[in-house]
Amino acid sequence: MYISHKIEIRPNNSCRTIFQKSIRCSRVVFNWALARFLERRAHGICMTSCSLLREFEQIRKQQFPEISEVGVHIYRQAFRTLDRAIASNNPQFKRWKLGDGSFFVSGDRIALTDRPAISDHLDIHSDRKRYLRLPKVGYVKMTEELRFQGRILGVTISRSGERYYAAFSVEITEAEFRRTHGRDMNRRSGVGLDAGLDSFAYLSAGLAIKAPKPRKEYRTIVARASRRLERKHHPDGHSSDTAKSNNYIKETMKLRRLHRKISNIRNDFVQKLSTAIVRYHGYIALENLDVAGMMKTHTLAGSVSDAAFASFRTMLDYKAGWYGKRIVMADRFYPSSQLCSRCGSRHPMPLSRRVFICPVCGLSLDRDYNASLNLYAMIEKRIGKVLPEYTPADLAELQHCLERNRIVHVEVEAGIQQRAEPHRSVGPALPLC
Repeated sequence: MYISHKIEIRPNNSCRTIFQKSIRCSRVVFNWALARFLERRAHGICMTSCSLLREFEQIRKQQFPEISEVGVHIYRQAFRTLDRAIASNNPQFKRWKLGDGSFFVSGDRIALTDRPAISDHLDIHSDRKRYLRLPKVGYVKMTEELRFQGRILGVTISRSGERYYAAFSVEITEAEFRRTHGRDMNRRSGVGLDAGLDSFAYLSAGLAIKAPKPRKEYRTIVARASRRLERKHHPDGHSSDTAKSNNYIKETMKLRRLHRKISNIRNDFVQKLSTAIVRYHGYIALENLDVAGMMKTHTLAGSVSDAAFASFRTMLDYKAGWYGKRIVMADRFYPSSQLCSRCGSRHPMPLSRRVFICPVCGLSLDRDYNASLNLYAMIEKRIGKVLPEYTPADLAELQHCLERNRIVHVEVEAGIQQRAEPHRSVGPALPLC
């Protein structure tokens, strides 16, 4: 089992200089190799990463002398990254961005220690491995210890604004996973989950999950910071020779810190919610949302990006694999919002209508909650067996987990939520049963 742990590190000024050179080296070498690969492919010549590496070794000392300051492992990893990019059929050049970038170091070149070079001199001995030793860098202090015991495959050093992070990739056993993660609470019950913009998700168990919406909350602050940034002296376009002023760089870092705060709030929410849903349910039914298509609609793009549907789906997938749960995916054109969860009849539902009213059986429900019930019913059809009923005790445990993680949620009434007259064109509604 493979797992990742991202830890903030506190490098000194000399380490920061080497990190910046390593990030630049990784980007420059990757872009050189990709440009050479595309150029040769245009002439009908197929080159592998090994042949590109041999060609690069011949010109490295003349054209890229600064690479010797960071070590050979940095630029050689760029060719391995190019292999994966070519295999994905979507290789793209890495662009330069102020206060951004990363590079990879394999696990056999790093070590975690309590900094024996200093502890031996001061007669201090500790089992806490709070320092990361990197080639060409030395010891770098971490803000916390690595939580997992296993074989370290590698570490990715990344920069975000003024902060640096180390993301460890670790191979662990199932016993270590059970020791470090919350236990599995339920393997038999199922839940239908319908995502929306008003509420982040409706659960068929009878809960509506509210998203924090940090982008909307900090929209005014971000706009004000962006206006301050534009007033600073900076180049107007890529072809301009004007240099960036120090005040422009300072304001850029302030704006990046603000965006990082918004991203952290959103990421914390989807991490906690996805873990809670996977731990407390054995089967999870979802819709295959076209997030990329929704982002193309300018009226929905901001709300969709603020909700982070794609990240939530990715987290559900790999966490379900950890716990041995099953994700049941509905077809993209499955009419979950148009089907009556009681009688199964289908009726048109424009987006402006937020309450589903069935003219056949008289059911009146919130449209998203009705869709979650239809997704739950789809689970039994797919797996071919009847799932146990969701008990009040199960719901209470799930609510307690959400409250402990400070996830805002409200209970959805399973019965009638709104009484309204049906459309005359469909006929009178039958008495409610």
